[in-house]
Amino acid sequence: MTKLVKIFKNFFRLTEDSTESEDFTESEDSKSLLILKCSNVISIEEELVISNFCRINKIEPLTVDISRISEIPKGSCFDMIYICGHGNVQSVEIADSNGLVSPINWSDVAFNICTKTCVQDSATIFCACCRGGLNYIAESFFDSCPAVEFVIGPESNVYPGSLILAFETVLYSLLNRRCDPQEACEIATNATGNKYILHDRQKYLDKVLSAA
Repeated sequence: MTKLVKIFKNFFRLTEDSTESEDFTESEDSKSLLILKCSNVISIEEELVISNFCRINKIEPLTVDISRISEIPKGSCFDMIYICGHGNVQSVEIADSNGLVSPINWSDVAFNICTKTCVQDSATIFCACCRGGLNYIAESFFDSCPAVEFVIGPESNVYPGSLILAFETVLYSLLNRRCDPQEACEIATNATGNKYILHDRQKYLDKVLSAA
């Protein structure tokens, strides 16, 4: 079993027997998801669907506006971060407390996440925005936030329904079909008709070191 599969299985607390029930209780090993809203255009429906799906799978979600990221309770650490907003290869739109929208570079987003929240080692970023799966975005997270191990996102412009379905498909594939992460992203691609890409820090480092 590869290291990548082991990390994802540990995150989603998979059991060796899918028919065996498990009593999930709050513990040092409990996993949590941060839903990071970058603008007020994100619907409450999207937030509720993602939150409820996570709770069904015993993953505790917390939703925070990115402008209030510093207000996250101390001691809250996250294994996965779902970033939702309008984005492109260079930036994502951020709305301030007055509703004014301005772009912020992905490297700044990554730096703010890493310095203002507690990100667990081997954390996963799901970029729920247009172009969230492009190389520059993933590399921005890898360069700015050492704790981020994986970045997942769409290659093209997508609708919110595609992002929701892709996120749930990835989780379902890992939890119930015992897929490896790459295959889970391929299933999400087939389910939505939009290509979703998995970026791996180790592969990125391998490319950088090989080019040196």
